[in-house]
Amino acid sequence: MNGGPSAPPPPIGDKRLAELWRHWLEARSGRMMPARRDIDAARIPSLLAHLFVYDYHPDTDRFYCRLAGEDIFAAAGIRGARKFLDELFALPPTLERVRDRYRRVIGRPGSDRPMILHSRGLLRVASGYRIPGERLVLPLANDGETADGLVGATIYRRNEALSPCRRPASDAPGLQVHEGRREPGEPAQHQAGRAQAAGQEDQPAGAGDDRGRG
Repeated sequence: MNGGPSAPPPPIGDKRLAELWRHWLEARSGRMMPARRDIDAARIPSLLAHLFVYDYHPDTDRFYCRLAGEDIFAAAGIRGARKFLDELFALPPTLERVRDRYRRVIGRPGSDRPMILHSRGLLRVASGYRIPGERLVLPLANDGETADGLVGATIYRRNEALSPCRRPASDAPGLQVHEGRREPGEPAQHQAGRAQAAGQEDQPAGAGDDRGRG
């Protein structure tokens, strides 16, 4: 396959996110990344309420939300489908954190390669609440090489303890894993052997809590 050395798969804990991972790998069909048209939500019905899909517009550096499931809406307290990211997040610090996270997934043009982003722990949503959960965000590319969108899912575990992680058997050649994990009350940790750890909620270590959604 294209893309050079293999990256270790993210240590996914929720079996529904593992289904998204497997579907994304299968949809690549030998390319580095699948196109948005290759993602078939009907193949992952358990994730419909938790799924989100964004297009990236490089000319304006804006992300456009094409799809957001009902559980995403419920946790965030806002409706996000068919809107630009900067229309969803009124507070500039929140917008910048979320936009920076998504830029990492698609890779900054001319510099960074696309990344697989996985986080687990207390996730702060746009409404201000922090909810235990797990998130997986994966890049998309219409030509299989240049990322122009992303697909992801967040599983919120309201009033539940976090479950142990489970590592999928397959990996993604050519892509790095951006890993952020923190248990309640513990500091953000870097995980050896991966790309630079993103800390809680996928932001650089030491940068504080993220207040993004989706």
